[in-house]
Amino acid sequence: MSTGLAAGLRPGLAALRRRDVPAVRGDVLAGITVAAYLVPQVLAYAEVAGLAAVTGLWTAVAALGATSCSGPRDSSRSAPSRRRRS
Repeated sequence: MSTGLAAGLRPGLAALRRRDVPAVRGDVLAGITVAAYLVPQVLAYAEVAGLAAVTGLWTAVAALGATSCSGPRDSSRSAPSRRRRS
């Protein structure tokens, strides 16, 4: 079993090879949605912390990269979220 960046990219690349359009469309929509809320959020957090806005952007890129390489699970959230009640 491989770990790291290759393991994190494998499901997306497999969907592209299979030409699984609904899966790829869903992944692209998810990426756009995350970018839409994450970019303003990290810019604001960096400003509140007294850092340059670009610092927030690079931190978000690092957090998303680390999260995507560690694989999917419910506990790997890189932003505040509301927990579902069962």
